[in-house]
Amino acid sequence: MTDAVNGLEVKPDITLVDGVNTNLPINAEYVVKGDLKSYTIGCASILAKVYRDNLMVEWAKTYPEYGFEKHKGYGTKLHYEMIAEHGICEEHRRTFLKKILRCLLLRELQVGQLTDLKSCLQAVRLFDLHI
Repeated sequence: MTDAVNGLEVKPDITLVDGVNTNLPINAEYVVKGDLKSYTIGCASILAKVYRDNLMVEWAKTYPEYGFEKHKGYGTKLHYEMIAEHGICEEHRRTFLKKILRCLLLRELQVGQLTDLKSCLQAVRLFDLHI
């Protein structure tokens, strides 16, 4: 979001942000559950979701093996399975991948398939992450 704000040619007097303080470099009002409390934030959320869903359909043409058109990039079981099977592509956000990696490693530990630190580090390298 900071990149988006920094890229604005005309800086707003105030920005409404859905969620917690992200320390934007402009005057901002942070509204937890803002899409429920603010008509403006709610409309922006709808526009962002429609844009993202359309983007996922486009990415599915380039990366059909990931099923982006089905899960729209959300952390669904299918999305996790596709990443586990195919690895990551350049469109995957690293912040999301850290979350999915934690979930996958926890699941593997729970079912006893990941039993030592060496296996854990190999799993981290599989996703090309640095933790």
